[in-house]
Amino acid sequence: MAHIAVLPPAIANLIAAGEVIERPSSVVKELVENAIDAEASEIWIEAEGGGLSRLCVRDDGIGMAAADAPIALKRHATSKVRSADDLASIRTLGFRGEALPSIAAIARLTLTTKARGSGVAPAVCVQTAAGAAPDCREVGAPEGTTVDVRDLFFNTPARRKFCKSERTEFAHIVEVITRFALAYPTTRFRLTHDGRSVLAAHAVTDHAARVAELFGADTAAAMCVVAEGDGPIHLAGFCGRPSLARRDTQRLYCFVNGRQVRDRTLFHAVGEGYRTYLPKGEYPFTVLFLALDPALVDVNVHPAKAEVRFADPGAVHSFVSRAVRKVLADGSSPTMGQIKTSFRGSPVTGLEPREGAPLWDHPSGGFDTGSATLLPDAPFRPLGQLAATYLLYEGPDGLLLLIDQHAAHERIGYERLRTELDRGGIVRQYMLTPATVELTALQAAAMADAQPVLQAGGLDVEPFGGNTVAVTAIPACLNDVAINELITAVADECATIGRSTAVTERIDHLLATVACHRQVRAGDRLKPAELAALVRDLGEGVSKERCPHGRPTWVAIPAREIAKWFRRS
Repeated sequence: MAHIAVLPPAIANLIAAGEVIERPSSVVKELVENAIDAEASEIWIEAEGGGLSRLCVRDDGIGMAAADAPIALKRHATSKVRSADDLASIRTLGFRGEALPSIAAIARLTLTTKARGSGVAPAVCVQTAAGAAPDCREVGAPEGTTVDVRDLFFNTPARRKFCKSERTEFAHIVEVITRFALAYPTTRFRLTHDGRSVLAAHAVTDHAARVAELFGADTAAAMCVVAEGDGPIHLAGFCGRPSLARRDTQRLYCFVNGRQVRDRTLFHAVGEGYRTYLPKGEYPFTVLFLALDPALVDVNVHPAKAEVRFADPGAVHSFVSRAVRKVLADGSSPTMGQIKTSFRGSPVTGLEPREGAPLWDHPSGGFDTGSATLLPDAPFRPLGQLAATYLLYEGPDGLLLLIDQHAAHERIGYERLRTELDRGGIVRQYMLTPATVELTALQAAAMADAQPVLQAGGLDVEPFGGNTVAVTAIPACLNDVAINELITAVADECATIGRSTAVTERIDHLLATVACHRQVRAGDRLKPAELAALVRDLGEGVSKERCPHGRPTWVAIPAREIAKWFRRS
Protein backbone atom coordinates (compact mmCIF):
# COMPACT_ATOMS: atom_id res chain seq x y z
CA MET A 1 0.00 0.00 0.00
CA ALA A 2 1.40 3.40 -1.02
CA HIS A 3 1.91 5.94 1.75
CA ILE A 4 0.22 9.32 1.60
CA ALA A 5 2.64 12.15 0.84
CA VAL A 6 2.30 15.87 0.21
CA LEU A 7 2.87 16.77 -3.44
CA PRO A 8 6.02 18.76 -4.22
CA PRO A 9 5.24 22.45 -4.92
CA ALA A 10 6.26 22.11 -8.58
CA ILE A 11 3.73 19.31 -9.19
CA ALA A 12 1.00 21.10 -7.22
CA ASN A 13 1.58 24.23 -9.32
CA LEU A 14 1.27 22.26 -12.55
CA ILE A 15 -2.04 20.75 -11.40
CA ALA A 16 -3.35 24.19 -10.42
CA ALA A 17 -2.22 25.65 -13.74
CA GLY A 18 -4.14 22.97 -15.59
CA GLU A 19 -7.36 24.19 -13.97
CA VAL A 20 -6.81 27.84 -14.93
CA ILE A 21 -4.89 27.74 -18.23
CA GLU A 22 -6.51 25.54 -20.86
CA ARG A 23 -5.15 27.25 -23.99
CA PRO A 24 -3.52 30.57 -25.02
CA SER A 25 -6.86 32.40 -24.85
CA SER A 26 -7.03 31.47 -21.14
CA VAL A 27 -3.79 33.40 -20.58
CA VAL A 28 -5.20 36.41 -22.43
CA LYS A 29 -8.43 36.30 -20.43
CA GLU A 30 -6.65 36.24 -17.07
CA LEU A 31 -4.19 39.02 -17.96
CA VAL A 32 -6.83 41.30 -19.47
CA GLU A 33 -9.01 40.83 -16.38
CA ASN A 34 -6.07 41.99 -14.26
CA ALA A 35 -5.57 44.99 -16.55
CA ILE A 36 -9.23 46.01 -16.27
CA ASP A 37 -9.12 45.65 -12.49
CA ALA A 38 -6.04 47.90 -12.60
CA GLU A 39 -8.18 50.67 -14.14
CA ALA A 40 -6.47 50.52 -17.53
CA SER A 41 -7.81 52.82 -20.24
CA GLU A 42 -5.77 51.12 -22.99
CA ILE A 43 -4.85 47.45 -23.32
CA TRP A 44 -2.52 46.09 -26.01
CA ILE A 45 -2.39 42.37 -26.78
CA GLU A 46 0.33 40.89 -28.99
CA ALA A 47 0.29 37.25 -30.06
CA GLU A 48 2.72 35.14 -32.06
CA GLY A 49 2.20 31.63 -33.33
CA GLY A 50 -1.43 31.55 -32.22
CA GLY A 51 -0.29 32.61 -28.74
CA LEU A 52 1.73 29.46 -28.14
CA SER A 53 5.04 31.09 -29.07
CA ARG A 54 4.41 34.43 -27.39
CA LEU A 55 1.70 36.46 -25.71
CA CYS A 56 2.21 39.98 -24.43
CA VAL A 57 -0.44 42.06 -22.62
CA ARG A 58 0.39 45.71 -21.82
CA ASP A 59 -1.78 48.21 -19.98
CA ASP A 60 -1.62 51.77 -18.66
CA GLY A 61 -3.22 50.87 -15.34
CA ILE A 62 -2.17 51.61 -11.78
CA GLY A 63 0.75 49.15 -11.88
CA MET A 64 2.43 47.62 -8.83
CA ALA A 65 4.95 48.71 -6.27
CA ALA A 66 8.43 47.24 -6.68
CA ALA A 67 8.05 45.16 -3.52
CA ASP A 68 4.70 43.72 -4.65
CA ALA A 69 5.78 42.48 -8.09
CA PRO A 70 7.63 39.29 -7.02
CA ILE A 71 4.91 38.50 -4.48
CA ALA A 72 2.31 38.60 -7.27
CA LEU A 73 3.90 35.45 -8.73
CA LYS A 74 3.15 33.43 -5.60
CA ARG A 75 -0.01 31.30 -5.42
CA HIS A 76 -3.02 32.94 -3.75
CA ALA A 77 -1.34 36.35 -3.68
CA THR A 78 -3.95 39.03 -4.39
CA SER A 79 -4.77 42.64 -3.56
CA LYS A 80 -8.53 42.10 -3.93
CA VAL A 81 -9.50 39.86 -1.01
CA ARG A 82 -8.59 40.41 2.62
CA SER A 83 -11.22 38.45 4.56
CA ALA A 84 -13.83 35.73 4.12
CA ASP A 85 -16.49 38.44 4.03
CA ASP A 86 -14.97 39.81 0.82
CA LEU A 87 -15.81 36.56 -0.96
CA ALA A 88 -19.52 37.25 -0.42
CA SER A 89 -19.49 40.42 -2.52
CA ILE A 90 -16.76 40.24 -5.15
CA ARG A 91 -16.74 43.29 -7.41
CA THR A 92 -13.52 42.66 -9.33
CA LEU A 93 -12.91 40.31 -12.26
CA GLY A 94 -9.93 38.64 -10.61
CA PHE A 95 -9.63 37.68 -6.95
CA ARG A 96 -8.21 34.17 -6.57
CA GLY A 97 -4.51 35.03 -6.94
CA GLU A 98 -3.91 32.08 -9.26
CA ALA A 99 -3.47 33.59 -12.73
CA LEU A 100 0.15 34.79 -12.70
CA PRO A 101 1.59 31.78 -10.77
CA SER A 102 -0.35 29.38 -13.00
CA ILE A 103 1.04 31.00 -16.14
CA ALA A 104 4.54 31.11 -14.68
CA ALA A 105 4.35 27.37 -13.92
CA ILE A 106 3.95 26.42 -17.60
CA ALA A 107 5.74 29.18 -19.51
CA ARG A 108 8.61 31.67 -19.48
CA LEU A 109 7.16 34.82 -17.92
CA THR A 110 8.47 38.37 -17.68
CA LEU A 111 6.54 40.88 -15.58
CA THR A 112 7.42 44.57 -15.93
CA THR A 113 5.49 47.09 -13.84
CA LYS A 114 5.61 50.63 -12.54
CA ALA A 115 3.14 52.13 -10.09
CA ARG A 116 1.06 55.09 -11.24
CA GLY A 117 2.30 58.34 -9.76
CA SER A 118 5.76 56.97 -8.88
CA GLY A 119 7.42 59.76 -10.87
CA VAL A 120 11.03 59.17 -11.90
CA ALA A 121 11.38 55.96 -9.90
CA PRO A 122 12.39 52.98 -12.05
CA ALA A 123 10.10 50.13 -12.99
CA VAL A 124 10.72 46.60 -11.77
CA CYS A 125 11.18 43.57 -14.04
CA VAL A 126 10.59 40.06 -12.70
CA GLN A 127 11.51 36.98 -14.74
CA THR A 128 10.73 33.34 -14.05
CA ALA A 129 10.22 30.07 -15.91
CA ALA A 130 8.39 26.90 -14.91
CA GLY A 131 7.90 28.19 -11.40
CA ALA A 132 11.60 28.85 -10.73
CA ALA A 133 12.68 31.50 -8.23
CA PRO A 134 12.04 34.94 -9.74
CA ASP A 135 14.89 37.17 -10.90
CA CYS A 136 14.18 40.86 -10.15
CA ARG A 137 15.89 43.97 -11.49
CA GLU A 138 15.18 47.64 -12.08
CA VAL A 139 14.44 48.81 -15.63
CA GLY A 140 13.09 51.84 -17.43
CA ALA A 141 9.43 51.53 -18.39
CA PRO A 142 6.23 53.63 -18.45
CA GLU A 143 3.57 53.45 -15.77
CA GLY A 144 1.40 50.37 -15.99
CA THR A 145 2.08 46.66 -16.36
CA THR A 146 3.42 44.44 -19.15
CA VAL A 147 3.28 40.65 -18.94
CA ASP A 148 5.28 38.83 -21.61
CA VAL A 149 4.61 35.07 -21.86
CA ARG A 150 6.76 32.85 -24.10
CA ASP A 151 6.81 29.14 -24.96
CA LEU A 152 3.47 28.29 -23.38
CA PHE A 153 3.30 24.66 -22.20
CA PHE A 154 7.02 24.15 -22.97
CA ASN A 155 7.37 21.97 -19.86
CA THR A 156 4.00 20.20 -20.25
CA PRO A 157 4.09 18.66 -23.74
CA ALA A 158 1.07 16.49 -22.96
CA ARG A 159 -1.03 19.63 -22.50
CA ARG A 160 0.40 21.36 -25.57
CA LYS A 161 -0.52 18.49 -27.89
CA PHE A 162 -4.19 19.11 -27.08
CA CYS A 163 -3.99 22.63 -28.52
CA LYS A 164 -5.34 23.10 -32.02
CA SER A 165 -3.80 24.87 -35.01
CA GLU A 166 -2.37 28.38 -34.67
CA ARG A 167 -5.34 29.77 -36.58
CA THR A 168 -7.85 28.09 -34.25
CA GLU A 169 -6.04 29.13 -31.08
CA PHE A 170 -5.82 32.73 -32.27
CA ALA A 171 -9.51 32.71 -33.17
CA HIS A 172 -10.25 31.91 -29.51
CA ILE A 173 -8.11 34.90 -28.50
CA VAL A 174 -10.07 37.17 -30.85
CA GLU A 175 -13.32 35.94 -29.30
CA VAL A 176 -12.05 36.67 -25.78
CA ILE A 177 -11.04 40.23 -26.71
CA THR A 178 -14.35 40.79 -28.50
CA ARG A 179 -16.21 39.93 -25.31
CA PHE A 180 -14.06 42.26 -23.22
CA ALA A 181 -14.52 45.05 -25.76
CA LEU A 182 -18.31 44.60 -25.59
CA ALA A 183 -18.35 44.76 -21.79
CA TYR A 184 -15.97 47.73 -21.44
CA PRO A 185 -16.61 50.22 -24.26
CA THR A 186 -14.63 53.09 -22.69
CA THR A 187 -11.46 50.97 -22.70
CA ARG A 188 -9.35 50.84 -25.84
CA PHE A 189 -8.24 47.38 -27.04
CA ARG A 190 -5.63 46.61 -29.68
CA LEU A 191 -4.81 43.07 -30.82
CA THR A 192 -2.03 42.01 -33.19
CA HIS A 193 -0.94 38.62 -34.45
CA ASP A 194 2.55 38.03 -35.83
CA GLY A 195 2.95 41.80 -36.14
CA ARG A 196 -0.31 42.34 -38.05
CA SER A 197 -3.14 44.39 -36.57
CA VAL A 198 -6.27 42.22 -36.28
CA LEU A 199 -8.64 44.08 -33.96
CA ALA A 200 -8.73 47.71 -32.89
CA ALA A 201 -11.58 48.75 -30.61
CA HIS A 202 -11.40 52.44 -29.85
CA ALA A 203 -12.65 53.98 -26.63
CA VAL A 204 -16.30 54.89 -27.22
CA THR A 205 -19.00 56.39 -25.05
CA ASP A 206 -21.50 53.53 -24.91
CA HIS A 207 -22.24 49.90 -25.69
CA ALA A 208 -24.30 50.78 -28.75
CA ALA A 209 -21.31 52.37 -30.43
CA ARG A 210 -19.18 49.35 -29.51
CA VAL A 211 -21.64 46.90 -31.07
CA ALA A 212 -21.66 48.97 -34.28
CA GLU A 213 -17.86 49.14 -34.26
CA LEU A 214 -17.36 45.40 -33.81
CA PHE A 215 -20.22 44.01 -35.90
CA GLY A 216 -21.11 46.78 -38.33
CA ALA A 217 -23.82 49.41 -38.60
CA ASP A 218 -26.28 47.13 -40.40
CA THR A 219 -26.13 44.53 -37.64
CA ALA A 220 -26.41 47.21 -34.97
CA ALA A 221 -29.51 48.59 -36.66
CA ALA A 222 -31.17 45.18 -36.33
CA MET A 223 -30.69 45.10 -32.54
CA CYS A 224 -33.53 46.01 -30.16
CA VAL A 225 -32.74 47.76 -26.90
CA VAL A 226 -33.39 45.92 -23.62
CA ALA A 227 -33.85 47.90 -20.40
CA GLU A 228 -35.70 46.08 -17.65
CA GLY A 229 -35.71 46.27 -13.87
CA ASP A 230 -35.22 49.04 -11.34
CA GLY A 231 -34.74 47.00 -8.17
CA PRO A 232 -32.01 44.57 -7.08
CA ILE A 233 -31.73 43.09 -10.56
CA HIS A 234 -31.35 44.90 -13.87
CA LEU A 235 -31.03 43.68 -17.45
CA ALA A 236 -29.83 45.90 -20.25
CA GLY A 237 -28.28 45.51 -23.67
CA PHE A 238 -29.53 44.37 -27.04
CA CYS A 239 -31.54 41.54 -28.57
CA GLY A 240 -31.02 40.85 -32.24
CA ARG A 241 -33.96 40.46 -34.56
CA PRO A 242 -34.70 36.85 -35.56
CA SER A 243 -33.06 37.49 -38.94
CA LEU A 244 -29.67 37.61 -37.16
CA ALA A 245 -30.02 34.06 -35.76
CA ARG A 246 -27.22 31.53 -36.27
CA ARG A 247 -26.75 27.78 -35.99
CA ASP A 248 -24.39 28.17 -33.01
CA THR A 249 -24.28 30.08 -29.71
CA GLN A 250 -21.10 32.04 -30.48
CA ARG A 251 -22.98 35.35 -30.61
CA LEU A 252 -25.01 34.77 -27.50
CA TYR A 253 -23.11 37.23 -25.31
CA CYS A 254 -24.10 37.34 -21.63
CA PHE A 255 -22.37 39.30 -18.87
CA VAL A 256 -22.99 39.29 -15.12
CA ASN A 257 -21.77 42.42 -13.33
CA GLY A 258 -19.37 43.02 -16.20
CA ARG A 259 -18.00 39.46 -16.15
CA GLN A 260 -18.26 37.38 -19.32
CA VAL A 261 -19.94 34.06 -18.53
CA ARG A 262 -21.31 31.05 -20.34
CA ASP A 263 -24.07 30.18 -17.91
CA ARG A 264 -26.70 27.51 -18.52
CA THR A 265 -29.43 29.40 -16.66
CA LEU A 266 -28.93 32.59 -18.68
CA PHE A 267 -28.64 30.78 -22.01
CA HIS A 268 -31.80 28.81 -21.30
CA ALA A 269 -33.63 31.99 -20.26
CA VAL A 270 -32.67 33.81 -23.45
CA GLY A 271 -33.72 30.80 -25.50
CA GLU A 272 -37.04 30.76 -23.68
CA GLY A 273 -37.56 34.42 -24.56
CA TYR A 274 -36.96 33.66 -28.24
CA ARG A 275 -38.83 30.34 -28.20
CA THR A 276 -41.72 31.26 -30.50
CA TYR A 277 -39.54 33.44 -32.72
CA LEU A 278 -36.84 30.97 -33.78
CA PRO A 279 -36.98 27.37 -35.00
CA LYS A 280 -35.17 24.67 -33.07
CA GLY A 281 -31.46 24.61 -33.83
CA GLU A 282 -31.16 28.38 -34.32
CA TYR A 283 -29.78 30.73 -31.68
CA PRO A 284 -30.16 34.50 -31.34
CA PHE A 285 -27.58 37.28 -31.44
CA THR A 286 -27.72 39.02 -28.07
CA VAL A 287 -25.50 41.31 -26.02
CA LEU A 288 -27.00 41.29 -22.54
CA PHE A 289 -25.70 42.76 -19.27
CA LEU A 290 -27.20 41.43 -16.06
CA ALA A 291 -26.48 43.59 -13.01
CA LEU A 292 -27.39 42.46 -9.51
CA ASP A 293 -26.12 42.63 -5.97
CA PRO A 294 -22.77 40.72 -5.84
CA ALA A 295 -24.06 38.99 -2.72
CA LEU A 296 -26.73 37.29 -4.88
CA VAL A 297 -24.26 35.63 -7.26
CA ASP A 298 -21.32 33.34 -6.49
CA VAL A 299 -18.42 33.77 -8.92
CA ASN A 300 -16.11 31.54 -6.88
CA VAL A 301 -17.34 28.36 -8.57
CA HIS A 302 -14.45 27.42 -10.86
CA PRO A 303 -10.81 28.56 -11.11
CA ALA A 304 -11.40 29.87 -14.65
CA LYS A 305 -14.30 32.04 -13.34
CA ALA A 306 -16.38 31.35 -16.46
CA GLU A 307 -19.25 29.91 -14.42
CA VAL A 308 -21.42 31.58 -11.80
CA ARG A 309 -24.08 30.38 -9.39
CA PHE A 310 -27.14 32.47 -8.56
CA ALA A 311 -28.74 32.51 -5.12
CA ASP A 312 -32.15 32.23 -6.81
CA PRO A 313 -31.63 30.86 -10.35
CA GLY A 314 -35.37 30.49 -10.90
CA ALA A 315 -35.98 34.19 -10.28
CA VAL A 316 -33.09 35.17 -12.58
CA HIS A 317 -34.36 32.85 -15.30
CA SER A 318 -37.89 34.21 -15.07
CA PHE A 319 -36.71 37.83 -15.09
CA VAL A 320 -34.42 37.43 -18.11
CA SER A 321 -36.80 35.36 -20.24
CA ARG A 322 -39.65 37.79 -19.52
CA ALA A 323 -37.50 40.81 -20.43
CA VAL A 324 -36.35 39.25 -23.71
CA ARG A 325 -39.84 38.21 -24.71
CA LYS A 326 -41.17 41.66 -23.85
CA VAL A 327 -38.74 43.52 -26.09
CA LEU A 328 -39.39 41.15 -28.99
CA ALA A 329 -43.15 41.52 -28.68
CA ASP A 330 -43.00 45.30 -28.16
CA GLY A 331 -43.84 47.37 -31.19
CA SER A 332 -41.87 50.43 -30.06
CA SER A 333 -38.35 49.35 -29.10
CA PRO A 334 -35.98 52.32 -28.76
CA THR A 335 -33.10 52.63 -31.19
CA MET A 336 -29.54 51.94 -30.16
CA GLY A 337 -28.59 55.59 -30.59
CA GLN A 338 -30.70 56.51 -27.56
CA ILE A 339 -28.54 54.62 -25.09
CA LYS A 340 -26.69 56.29 -22.24
CA THR A 341 -24.19 54.24 -20.28
CA SER A 342 -22.21 54.40 -17.09
CA PHE A 343 -18.88 52.61 -16.96
CA ARG A 344 -18.37 50.00 -14.23
CA GLY A 345 -21.32 49.34 -11.97
CA SER A 346 -24.52 48.66 -13.85
CA PRO A 347 -23.09 48.14 -17.36
CA VAL A 348 -25.94 49.80 -19.25
CA THR A 349 -28.25 52.27 -17.54
CA GLY A 350 -30.41 55.27 -18.29
CA LEU A 351 -32.23 53.92 -21.33
CA GLU A 352 -34.97 56.22 -22.55
CA PRO A 353 -37.60 54.29 -24.51
CA ARG A 354 -39.75 56.24 -26.91
CA GLU A 355 -42.68 55.51 -29.14
CA GLY A 356 -41.07 54.28 -32.35
CA ALA A 357 -42.56 54.24 -35.82
CA PRO A 358 -44.36 51.00 -36.64
CA LEU A 359 -42.82 48.57 -39.04
CA TRP A 360 -45.87 48.94 -41.24
CA ASP A 361 -48.39 51.69 -41.71
CA HIS A 362 -51.31 51.39 -44.11
CA PRO A 363 -53.46 54.49 -43.61
CA SER A 364 -55.60 54.16 -46.71
CA GLY A 365 -57.10 50.82 -45.66
CA GLY A 366 -57.01 49.42 -49.19
CA PHE A 367 -54.54 47.07 -50.83
CA ASP A 368 -54.94 48.39 -54.35
CA THR A 369 -54.55 52.11 -53.65
CA GLY A 370 -52.81 52.42 -50.31
CA SER A 371 -49.16 53.04 -49.58
CA ALA A 372 -47.33 51.13 -46.83
CA THR A 373 -44.11 51.99 -45.03
CA LEU A 374 -41.50 49.53 -43.85
CA LEU A 375 -39.60 52.28 -42.06
CA PRO A 376 -40.21 56.03 -41.69
CA ASP A 377 -40.01 57.88 -45.03
CA ALA A 378 -39.81 54.57 -46.91
CA PRO A 379 -43.03 54.15 -48.98
CA PHE A 380 -44.05 50.76 -50.30
CA ARG A 381 -46.28 50.30 -53.34
CA PRO A 382 -48.48 47.15 -53.37
CA LEU A 383 -47.99 45.00 -56.46
CA GLY A 384 -50.37 42.09 -55.89
CA GLN A 385 -50.55 38.48 -54.78
CA LEU A 386 -48.37 35.65 -56.07
CA ALA A 387 -49.60 32.04 -56.20
CA ALA A 388 -52.34 32.99 -53.74
CA THR A 389 -49.63 32.72 -51.06
CA TYR A 390 -47.26 35.69 -51.17
CA LEU A 391 -48.05 39.41 -51.05
CA LEU A 392 -45.70 41.59 -53.09
CA TYR A 393 -44.67 45.22 -52.53
CA GLU A 394 -42.20 47.50 -54.29
CA GLY A 395 -40.13 49.61 -51.92
CA PRO A 396 -37.50 52.35 -52.15
CA ASP A 397 -34.76 51.85 -54.73
CA GLY A 398 -36.58 48.88 -56.22
CA LEU A 399 -36.67 46.79 -53.03
CA LEU A 400 -38.98 43.79 -53.43
CA LEU A 401 -40.89 42.75 -50.33
CA LEU A 402 -42.66 39.37 -50.09
CA ILE A 403 -45.03 38.43 -47.26
CA ASP A 404 -46.03 34.83 -46.57
CA GLN A 405 -49.72 35.35 -45.85
CA HIS A 406 -50.17 32.13 -43.86
CA ALA A 407 -47.07 32.62 -41.70
CA ALA A 408 -48.05 36.24 -41.04
CA HIS A 409 -51.62 35.34 -40.09
CA GLU A 410 -50.33 32.49 -37.93
CA ARG A 411 -48.16 34.86 -35.89
CA ILE A 412 -50.96 37.41 -35.51
CA GLY A 413 -53.46 34.73 -34.49
CA TYR A 414 -51.06 33.15 -32.03
CA GLU A 415 -50.41 36.45 -30.26
CA ARG A 416 -54.13 37.12 -29.97
CA LEU A 417 -54.68 33.71 -28.41
CA ARG A 418 -51.70 34.24 -26.09
CA THR A 419 -53.11 37.60 -24.98
CA GLU A 420 -56.53 36.09 -24.33
CA LEU A 421 -54.99 33.32 -22.25
CA ASP A 422 -52.83 35.74 -20.25
CA ARG A 423 -55.81 37.96 -19.48
CA GLY A 424 -58.07 35.11 -18.43
CA GLY A 425 -55.40 33.12 -16.61
CA ILE A 426 -54.67 29.44 -16.90
CA VAL A 427 -57.73 27.34 -16.08
CA ARG A 428 -57.01 24.18 -14.08
CA GLN A 429 -58.53 20.82 -14.73
CA TYR A 430 -58.61 18.77 -11.52
CA MET A 431 -58.12 15.05 -11.90
CA LEU A 432 -60.61 12.54 -10.50
CA THR A 433 -57.74 10.17 -9.77
CA PRO A 434 -54.34 11.77 -9.17
CA ALA A 435 -51.61 10.51 -11.48
CA THR A 436 -48.43 9.34 -9.74
CA VAL A 437 -44.96 9.76 -11.23
CA GLU A 438 -41.73 8.27 -9.91
CA LEU A 439 -38.79 10.72 -9.91
CA THR A 440 -35.19 10.74 -8.79
CA ALA A 441 -34.36 12.21 -5.38
CA LEU A 442 -32.93 15.36 -6.99
CA GLN A 443 -35.97 15.82 -9.23
CA ALA A 444 -38.41 15.35 -6.35
CA ALA A 445 -36.56 17.87 -4.16
CA ALA A 446 -36.41 20.41 -6.99
CA MET A 447 -40.13 20.01 -7.69
CA ALA A 448 -40.91 20.68 -4.02
CA ASP A 449 -38.82 23.86 -4.07
CA ALA A 450 -40.53 25.08 -7.26
CA GLN A 451 -44.13 24.64 -6.01
CA PRO A 452 -45.14 28.35 -6.22
CA VAL A 453 -43.95 28.63 -9.81
CA LEU A 454 -45.64 25.40 -10.85
CA GLN A 455 -48.94 26.38 -9.26
CA ALA A 456 -48.87 29.74 -11.04
CA GLY A 457 -48.60 27.76 -14.29
CA GLY A 458 -51.68 25.68 -13.48
CA LEU A 459 -49.87 22.56 -12.29
CA ASP A 460 -50.62 21.08 -8.84
CA VAL A 461 -48.12 18.44 -7.72
CA GLU A 462 -47.94 16.95 -4.22
CA PRO A 463 -45.48 14.58 -2.50
CA PHE A 464 -46.76 10.98 -2.49
CA GLY A 465 -44.10 9.27 -0.43
CA GLY A 466 -40.45 8.71 -1.24
CA ASN A 467 -39.55 10.21 -4.59
CA THR A 468 -43.05 9.79 -6.00
CA VAL A 469 -45.29 12.78 -6.67
CA ALA A 470 -49.03 12.95 -7.28
CA VAL A 471 -50.41 15.23 -9.98
CA THR A 472 -53.81 16.57 -8.89
CA ALA A 473 -54.38 19.30 -11.51
CA ILE A 474 -53.02 20.33 -14.90
CA PRO A 475 -53.82 23.23 -17.28
CA ALA A 476 -57.19 22.51 -18.88
CA CYS A 477 -55.83 23.14 -22.36
CA LEU A 478 -53.41 20.22 -21.86
CA ASN A 479 -56.05 17.67 -20.87
CA ASP A 480 -54.80 15.09 -23.35
CA VAL A 481 -51.08 15.47 -22.62
CA ALA A 482 -48.95 12.50 -21.49
CA ILE A 483 -48.68 13.19 -17.75
CA ASN A 484 -45.53 11.14 -17.15
CA GLU A 485 -43.65 12.83 -19.97
CA LEU A 486 -44.77 16.31 -18.89
CA ILE A 487 -43.88 15.87 -15.20
CA THR A 488 -40.51 14.31 -16.01
CA ALA A 489 -39.65 17.25 -18.29
CA VAL A 490 -40.75 19.71 -15.60
CA ALA A 491 -38.70 17.92 -12.95
CA ASP A 492 -35.58 17.88 -15.13
CA GLU A 493 -35.78 21.63 -15.69
CA CYS A 494 -36.48 22.35 -12.02
CA ALA A 495 -33.37 20.39 -11.07
CA THR A 496 -31.26 22.23 -13.66
CA ILE A 497 -32.38 25.87 -13.55
CA GLY A 498 -34.62 26.07 -10.49
CA ARG A 499 -37.85 26.41 -12.45
CA SER A 500 -39.55 24.85 -15.48
CA THR A 501 -40.88 26.16 -18.77
CA ALA A 502 -42.10 22.78 -19.96
CA VAL A 503 -45.75 23.60 -19.23
CA THR A 504 -45.72 26.99 -20.98
CA GLU A 505 -43.80 25.47 -23.86
CA ARG A 506 -46.53 22.91 -24.41
CA ILE A 507 -49.23 25.56 -24.07
CA ASP A 508 -47.44 27.72 -26.64
CA HIS A 509 -47.19 24.75 -28.98
CA LEU A 510 -50.92 24.15 -28.59
CA LEU A 511 -51.73 27.82 -29.28
CA ALA A 512 -49.46 27.81 -32.34
CA THR A 513 -51.20 24.71 -33.66
CA VAL A 514 -54.64 26.26 -33.14
CA ALA A 515 -53.49 29.49 -34.80
CA CYS A 516 -52.08 27.51 -37.70
CA HIS A 517 -55.40 25.80 -38.40
CA ARG A 518 -57.64 28.78 -37.72
CA GLN A 519 -55.83 31.37 -39.84
CA VAL A 520 -55.63 32.17 -43.54
CA ARG A 521 -53.74 29.47 -45.38
CA ALA A 522 -51.62 29.38 -48.50
CA GLY A 523 -53.90 29.20 -51.52
CA ASP A 524 -56.58 31.47 -50.05
CA ARG A 525 -57.47 34.50 -52.13
CA LEU A 526 -57.67 37.58 -49.94
CA LYS A 527 -59.89 40.60 -50.39
CA PRO A 528 -58.33 44.10 -50.41
CA ALA A 529 -59.64 44.81 -46.90
CA GLU A 530 -58.11 41.56 -45.60
CA LEU A 531 -54.80 42.38 -47.24
CA ALA A 532 -54.79 45.83 -45.70
CA ALA A 533 -55.66 44.45 -42.25
CA LEU A 534 -52.81 41.94 -42.51
CA VAL A 535 -50.31 44.66 -43.32
CA ARG A 536 -51.49 46.77 -40.39
CA ASP A 537 -51.34 43.88 -37.92
CA LEU A 538 -47.92 42.84 -39.15
CA GLY A 539 -46.42 46.17 -38.18
CA GLU A 540 -46.85 46.00 -34.43
CA GLY A 541 -43.46 44.66 -33.36
CA VAL A 542 -40.33 42.66 -33.96
CA SER A 543 -42.26 39.51 -33.07
CA LYS A 544 -44.16 39.69 -36.35
CA GLU A 545 -41.01 38.84 -38.31
CA ARG A 546 -41.45 35.12 -37.58
CA CYS A 547 -44.38 32.76 -37.21
CA PRO A 548 -44.68 30.83 -33.89
CA HIS A 549 -42.70 27.96 -35.41
CA GLY A 550 -39.82 30.29 -36.33
CA ARG A 551 -40.43 30.61 -40.09
CA PRO A 552 -40.03 34.09 -41.63
CA THR A 553 -43.24 36.03 -42.28
CA TRP A 554 -41.62 38.35 -44.82
CA VAL A 555 -38.46 38.62 -46.92
CA ALA A 556 -36.95 41.74 -48.50
CA ILE A 557 -34.85 41.45 -51.68
CA PRO A 558 -32.76 44.50 -52.63
CA ALA A 559 -32.74 45.57 -56.27
CA ARG A 560 -28.99 44.94 -56.45
CA GLU A 561 -29.57 41.27 -55.69
CA ILE A 562 -32.18 41.04 -58.43
CA ALA A 563 -29.75 42.76 -60.79
CA LYS A 564 -27.20 40.02 -60.10
CA TRP A 565 -29.68 37.39 -61.23
CA PHE A 566 -29.86 39.14 -64.61
CA ARG A 567 -26.11 39.90 -64.64
CA ARG A 568 -26.72 43.64 -64.56
CA SER A 569 -24.35 44.34 -61.67
